[in-house]
Amino acid sequence: GPTASVGDVPSVPIAGQLKTPVIGNGTGALVAAWNPYSYRVNVVSSVATPSMMKYLETTFKFKKLAIIYDIQNDAYKDEATQTRDLASKLGYQVVSFQSFRTGDTSLQSQLTAIKAAHPDWIAFEEPGDDLSRDLNPAADPGPGPVPSSHAADAPHTPRDSAVHPTPAS
Repeated sequence: GPTASVGDVPSVPIAGQLKTPVIGNGTGALVAAWNPYSYRVNVVSSVATPSMMKYLETTFKFKKLAIIYDIQNDAYKDEATQTRDLASKLGYQVVSFQSFRTGDTSLQSQLTAIKAAHPDWIAFEEPGDDLSRDLNPAADPGPGPVPSSHAADAPHTPRDSAVHPTPAS
């Protein structure tokens, strides 16, 4: 079956109507109504996000987190909201909560706001292939944090987003 939310989510009611099994293995988006013919074989965001954030906060002890996410993608928006809402429970503070839209050509205003908030870490809730494009302005001497590879040590989760520490200032 489809592996991305854009194909899997609309197939759920169709699978029920046609009584044809559909298995999605890469979607984390919310599904309004499941039926006996539709299955998801990956860990859903409501399980993966709290587990990942607890591991990262416990391991790396960050206290100030900035979040930037693609507001047009329901899965990334949901993960950003979950990450924000977990802050008080896990002992970190969200110092900046920024959004953008798929296709935006500049994230300079969001990166400027993030840099001004002085986060220890940044959560990027967006497709991995967009990450380098979106953070290219951060490599300039101007505003914007630069991610490092520390998050690669974290356990892999079925999501494209990542949480990265900001460089020491």
